[in-house]
Amino acid sequence: MGLWNSSSNEVAWNRIDFVNRPWAGGWGADSAALVVATGSGENFFVGNSMTHSGDGFFLTDRLNGGFSEQNPVTKFDGSCDRNIIAYCDGSWSTANAFEGTFSFGSVYYRNFADDSNFGFWLGYSSDALLLENEIERNQYDAIAIEHGHGNVIAGNRIAQNRGSAVALWAAGPPWLMKLHPSRDSDIVGNTIRKCGRAFRLDGSAGIAGSENKIEDSPAADFQFADRPALRSQAAFERSPQARRLAEIMKTKPKTFHLLRDEPGPKGVEWLVPDEYAPRDYRGKLVACRHRDAATLELLPMAGEKLTFVAPEWIEVKPDPAMSGYVATVKTQSGPGEAKDYAIKARSRDSKRSQKITGAFQTSLWNVRWYRWDQPKKLAYDDAAGWKQLFDTKPIHQQATRELSAKLWAKGMPQSVPRNNFALVGTTSVKLAGGRYRLSTLSDDGIRVFLDGKEVISRWNHHGPTPDHSDVAISAGVHEWTVYYCQEDGASALMFNWQKLD
Repeated sequence: MGLWNSSSNEVAWNRIDFVNRPWAGGWGADSAALVVATGSGENFFVGNSMTHSGDGFFLTDRLNGGFSEQNPVTKFDGSCDRNIIAYCDGSWSTANAFEGTFSFGSVYYRNFADDSNFGFWLGYSSDALLLENEIERNQYDAIAIEHGHGNVIAGNRIAQNRGSAVALWAAGPPWLMKLHPSRDSDIVGNTIRKCGRAFRLDGSAGIAGSENKIEDSPAADFQFADRPALRSQAAFERSPQARRLAEIMKTKPKTFHLLRDEPGPKGVEWLVPDEYAPRDYRGKLVACRHRDAATLELLPMAGEKLTFVAPEWIEVKPDPAMSGYVATVKTQSGPGEAKDYAIKARSRDSKRSQKITGAFQTSLWNVRWYRWDQPKKLAYDDAAGWKQLFDTKPIHQQATRELSAKLWAKGMPQSVPRNNFALVGTTSVKLAGGRYRLSTLSDDGIRVFLDGKEVISRWNHHGPTPDHSDVAISAGVHEWTVYYCQEDGASALMFNWQKLD
């Protein structure tokens, strides 16, 4: 849903979940479930389920600020002001549950903002109210407002966010600090539990705080302003907007509920791409995702007990750790191959069934790990140095079903550093003759060899970047060799092949 130059509307009781798409580095790609832009003000957004999106809710002006030292403005062109966002759910979004930037006077009331990167990102927003929201388990800050003033953050339940519960800050050159300071906001009556820290107020002034309950969340040594609390919360509760919100709440359809109230898997890790968008598991008997190239996780949607009919080369068994099942390729010797599967799930309690299809790669990769910053860091163009490195004894070695960043997604192997590491993966695979597309995603360097011939090369420092090469391959057994190195910062690795004809 998108609003542009559109004001005084009521947008309520909608299901707009799974508005997301993959990109080179993962999920998100500037997608959002509900977008509000360019002069769209005084709208009511009530009871909307906007989960598993890039941003759940996204609000901004016309120019993303549009100011500079030469063009100092404090009123943003096309700002979307005085919107009411209440009882909505933007959780499980890959960027922000709620983003509202370059705006004035919006109210965020009793929303869910859980399990995303940030709960609320409200850069350059002022005179906003954040009241009684639930903000839990986000990767970074629960509430993040840069260069904002006059905001009230009151009565929110904030727990288990890895960053700060409340981050208010200003930074930059003197003209910016003067034009858009972080000042005169209230943090009142919030419950803060098990966050990375309670408050971050860098470059802020006049911030008042009182009656916050803080547990297991380090508090920085700063002095809150000694001034009367702003009266905005009480003013809103007596306002015509609050009365209209109460009337809208009475219109809730009896059958309406948020996605969070349905059974089945939830979370960014359950975003699985279909042709155009994430797979939507609503109405299905079982949800599924690949744990690796030869293991499929199967999760009952409504807690039903299931039986499975699978090919003889696949083993299906319960997995108590995920309250579901796993389907795994049985151990085999010799070269791997790509094998299509069809697994039928049946409910023991009903006549429902579901057919699950896909492909397993049965290859087993041998992976050797190295570090490349000792005794000195190698240059990317030092071919002799890299050859010498890969001829030495590795610091770690392992077998794996899949060559991807999943190898270190939950932590590096013992003895392997987080930065300046490299690996070499080799496997043999039996292929039918024809044309194939070899595709990679890398951050940083990657080189791919087919039977000793280089077919993909991007051996340099770069962000997440896709590459592919189309090649003719004869029928028989072939060997893939993939060289990869990570320098620092973000990392990405993926290698796949697909028959074109």
